[in-house]
Amino acid sequence: MTVTEFFQKISWRSTLQIALIRILVASLLYTILWIFNNADGEASFMTLNVWLNILKFWLGLSVILAVAMAIAIPVSALSRAGVPLIGLLSLPAWLIAVGDPLVWIVWRLKPEWVPVDRFRLINAPVLSVFMADEDDIQDDNQNSNVGAPFNTDTSENDKDNPVVDFLMTCDRSPSEGLAWLSRLDEGLQSKPEIMFGRFIALRHLALDENFLSKGSPNIGSVTSAEIEQKMTSEQISFAEQALVQVAKIEAVDPSYIREMFSDNVHYGELMVDDICTIMERLDPGKVQRVLGWTKLHYFANERVGFTPKLFDDSDHEFLRNAIRQRIRPAKIVLSALSYKKGKDDNNRRFFDTFLMEKDFRTTPTMGDANMLYSLRFFEYGEAVMSDA
Repeated sequence: MTVTEFFQKISWRSTLQIALIRILVASLLYTILWIFNNADGEASFMTLNVWLNILKFWLGLSVILAVAMAIAIPVSALSRAGVPLIGLLSLPAWLIAVGDPLVWIVWRLKPEWVPVDRFRLINAPVLSVFMADEDDIQDDNQNSNVGAPFNTDTSENDKDNPVVDFLMTCDRSPSEGLAWLSRLDEGLQSKPEIMFGRFIALRHLALDENFLSKGSPNIGSVTSAEIEQKMTSEQISFAEQALVQVAKIEAVDPSYIREMFSDNVHYGELMVDDICTIMERLDPGKVQRVLGWTKLHYFANERVGFTPKLFDDSDHEFLRNAIRQRIRPAKIVLSALSYKKGKDDNNRRFFDTFLMEKDFRTTPTMGDANMLYSLRFFEYGEAVMSDA
């Protein structure tokens, strides 16, 4: 994302709101520490001057943190644009992270009070919330580098279990994990958990270097040109093998990956999303040809269009969830256009999208892209498809 795109797409209201919340909470904690460090006794809190000094300290510190954040936001934009070492200028803004655990508790209890989809115990200084017409609606520290969704704790009974050893090895040493695969008998190799272990190893080999390491770009926002520039032919081959492995898993157990979750985080689906995003942007239609389904999220804003001013900040979460739903068009679709939103007779919010046979960027007119299907996404996870 270029600096210009960053400032055009960012939702200033939500980004500044979360920054203000974090600044106030962090400065409050620092003020409490200052009070305990400087308190002379219980009686010292009974005078007006003491409380004025506390208030001045809190407000003064809040201003300092606000200045640090004001520097960090443009620095974040420049860092996203690839300016080397510019991120060092945002180091003072890390002071606000001390209050993140308290904000995280609020987010868990009252998520509507914290205007981000996911808040962690410790976050990057700048949590950039983007406008709802961008499909990579994520903040700076939301790369989907999730851990393995299986239990790798080795109990006394499992110490000699090759399945447990294989799963652990695939996650920690993927090349060794693939080598171990040939040592397992055919019965074990056909089990979903073993096939998923192989998928995990292939995913690591494909993505670790460029997309899953600290400071790497977010997979959701990466373009096809950036992927081709960053990934070697061997890494792309690993990604393609991982995609094929997903098809094999779902042929044995169609619900295995989608039912793999912990603490309401669908680890398996997130891992698959990484690979599908890469392959779909390198080879449009690839995911649907291999798996029989796809998601608009994989198309990115390269192949998803929106009519002007269709969405606003209030649609953020709805749109984000909708484009991550699996859809199964009978024919291969290469692009999409969202053109209308509203409420049905049951007061359910929806938005309508045309699915097209061709990439509308490469056709003379939008009509030449051949609209195959009309897809209506509803707010709570339902999607209805019909012929266009």
